[in-house]
Amino acid sequence: MSEWRPPVAWSDLVEPEHTLGDTLRQSAERWGERPFLGCQGREMTYGEFDGWVDRVARGLAGLGVGHGDAVATMLDNGLEYVATWFAASRIGAVEVAINTAFKGEILSYVLGHSEARALVCHVEYVDQVIPRLEELPRLEHLILVGDAGDPAEIASRAGIRVTAFAEFDRLDGDPLGIEVSPLDLCQIAYTSGTTGRSKGVMVPHNRIVQTGRSLARVRRIDSEDVLYTPLPLFHNNARYITLMPALAVGAKVEFGLRFSASGFFDEVRRCEATQFNYLGVMIAILNKQEPSERDRDHRLNLGWGAGAPKDIVETF
Repeated sequence: MSEWRPPVAWSDLVEPEHTLGDTLRQSAERWGERPFLGCQGREMTYGEFDGWVDRVARGLAGLGVGHGDAVATMLDNGLEYVATWFAASRIGAVEVAINTAFKGEILSYVLGHSEARALVCHVEYVDQVIPRLEELPRLEHLILVGDAGDPAEIASRAGIRVTAFAEFDRLDGDPLGIEVSPLDLCQIAYTSGTTGRSKGVMVPHNRIVQTGRSLARVRRIDSEDVLYTPLPLFHNNARYITLMPALAVGAKVEFGLRFSASGFFDEVRRCEATQFNYLGVMIAILNKQEPSERDRDHRLNLGWGAGAPKDIVETF
């Protein structure tokens, strides 16, 4: 992908702040021992996660991924997803989030349009990807999360280099010294495609960082909070409205795999969440659940989202 720079008019309007990688580093230095991320029983502190991101960044650099290259992600919620995003940003690469439901023409369109050089993919979605690879000459690397079995067998079917995500610690790329600007492109977020082909929305580092800081202030989040969401990380809600505010103030994030009306409050209780983020339909669905004596048995003090009708919100 050709290197992208914002127009001069934009740089005059937007005050540079920090990159995604700098923000994580500063948070790790300040709250290194605090829990940062949790998902399905796995947990990492700020310090542990920052060190892991460095190793993943070296792994990407060891594959030849560099500043301005696009790294696509096709993953379920998990710590590897967040680590890939932050690692790509640390070497100036651009993360491209892929809806895991994409297949066929729309999948090859997004991968081709973004000119992705590498795809970090859960093994569950490999069979959606391999039939499209002939249309994607710029895609050079397939990095597999999960039990990949024999990567060589997958590589023989894929016709490109296949690497297990767990092998990144043994790659020897060196991302240190790469200069990344807060105005550099950090992510291409593709729209749902309901009115035509998905559009690639270009998102710079400082937009992401400032969103997190602003929402932390508005919602009065502090380092004792636990933010929960079952929404997918390929959607901006989970990233910008859950993850980034927590990172700004040293709070903890808990990711669910998917929304379940019957299991929602069990998850909230398990992770001791104090805030959750939602899409309006979630409130409507939860509101239809049978009343229970445990309805107030939780630590939640705020739900943040949009799209729920006023009468349902008041009832809820």
